[in-house]
Amino acid sequence: MLGLRFQTCSRLEHLQGISILKPCNSHRPSRCLKYHQHNNKMADKLRNQQELERLQAKFIGTGHPDTTSWEWKTNIHRDTYSSIAGHPPLLSYIALAENEPVAKVRVQMIRKMLQPAGPPPPREGEEAFVAPRQEES
Repeated sequence: MLGLRFQTCSRLEHLQGISILKPCNSHRPSRCLKYHQHNNKMADKLRNQQELERLQAKFIGTGHPDTTSWEWKTNIHRDTYSSIAGHPPLLSYIALAENEPVAKVRVQMIRKMLQPAGPPPPREGEEAFVAPRQEES
């Protein structure tokens, strides 16, 4: 060996969750394995939080704490419709099931992406406005 004597840490608060041998010559926080594990966990939490914030800024559909259920449903529906329209095997499967041409099903999927979960709910302090439906001729 290299002259290091390995021993377990004898302090009870440091023994919780540690089952490995470590060089322990001092119980100062800077030399204790539990202290370093705690700092690594905190760094991991910070790194994970920063990564989540970066993804939320880059991609709209990842959501944030203020995401409403309507926004979430809209994102999920749009992702589904765009995936179907963008993958020819899925599009062919749906076209076959509905007995419609592939081009028509693709156009339907793209149109459904406009308001897939219906109109947005009224915000606080606003009245609900329902636009009259236009009849197709």
